[in-house]
Amino acid sequence: MSEAGVRVDARSAHVRRVDKTPAAIRAALPADLQSAFDTDFRTALATVADTLDMAPLDRVLRVWWTEALLCLNPEVQTEIEDTRRRIAAGDPTVFGATTTYPYARQRSCSALPLPLCCH
Repeated sequence: MSEAGVRVDARSAHVRRVDKTPAAIRAALPADLQSAFDTDFRTALATVADTLDMAPLDRVLRVWWTEALLCLNPEVQTEIEDTRRRIAAGDPTVFGATTTYPYARQRSCSALPLPLCCH
């Protein structure tokens, strides 16, 4: 894996960052995922060429950029999985010290002042 487009965030030295470019995303992926990225990327490019709509390409880059970040930082994925398990087990400490909302005792959202309620 090439280091082009991969950098360490100065604010948190343990998290490796990936530039949001196709080359950097591909370089950050393990070899077994690069061909899937190539396929998705080329399919999105063809769609853009046909429709002149950039949304498919943006979506592919966003999804694969996230995957590249998780591949470079497996401890982040481990933390996400641990948090999901804790939530599923009902652990309220996942959400920090404040787990209640000031209006939680009210029966209806309609009693909330605008803009806290959209109904």
